[in-house]
Amino acid sequence: MSSLATPWPRQLRGTYLAIIYGNAWYWWAWAVLILVYVLIAAAIGLWGSIDISLWESSLNSARGTMGAVGVMLTPVIMPLVVAQGVTRRTFALAAILSVVSMAVVSSLLIVLGNAGEALIYRLNDIPQVFQSAHLYSGPGQYHLVFTEALLMQLGYVMGGWAIGTFFYRFGPWLGILLIPVGVLPAVLTEMLVSRGGWFGDGFVLDFSREWPAWAVALTAVGGLAVMFLILRGLLIGTPLRQRKS
Repeated sequence: MSSLATPWPRQLRGTYLAIIYGNAWYWWAWAVLILVYVLIAAAIGLWGSIDISLWESSLNSARGTMGAVGVMLTPVIMPLVVAQGVTRRTFALAAILSVVSMAVVSSLLIVLGNAGEALIYRLNDIPQVFQSAHLYSGPGQYHLVFTEALLMQLGYVMGGWAIGTFFYRFGPWLGILLIPVGVLPAVLTEMLVSRGGWFGDGFVLDFSREWPAWAVALTAVGGLAVMFLILRGLLIGTPLRQRKS
């Protein structure tokens, strides 16, 4: 990854790994989330009573941190790898592959947490009640839990990536003005897929409630793919900024 003569597959692999390792903090955030959840669940179990799903809120933390990962892709990581001879096209492809990989792993963690909570609740005769509307309608629909978690995190990471790209390419003032455009992937994905949460509770796409899960998922994937192509086009024409000494 140190020269333009480096074969393209090695450039792609090296950039992918650089993004993964550069976001190692994300997994520390997950460790803290799990620890906090265990402590809260233990405290409520010892001194109170549980009548709702506590793990349901784990997606809030996961999508928020994925949004932060997206924000840093263009202004922090792209200049480092492009300065070493990696093309912007290769960076864009490596970036989307890396964030999808991270979202898949964290979505599996969400599914495992959901299943573990369901088992503990069942053993203690506690109903696993969800407070928000979801793509899934009850316990045990783990394929839909995974699908929702994956799409939501991708929506937020694409929104963060868009915001970071706008600020890096257009500067702070225009970047601020473009924030409403940047958050659209997160907002629309949440309204379509989650039907609850930060944006979905207030502005629900009611027509999506009548769609089968596969149609909702395909629509969300299509929208995110369009956003990726737009960002890729912006990145190709984005010059590297000179670092201030």
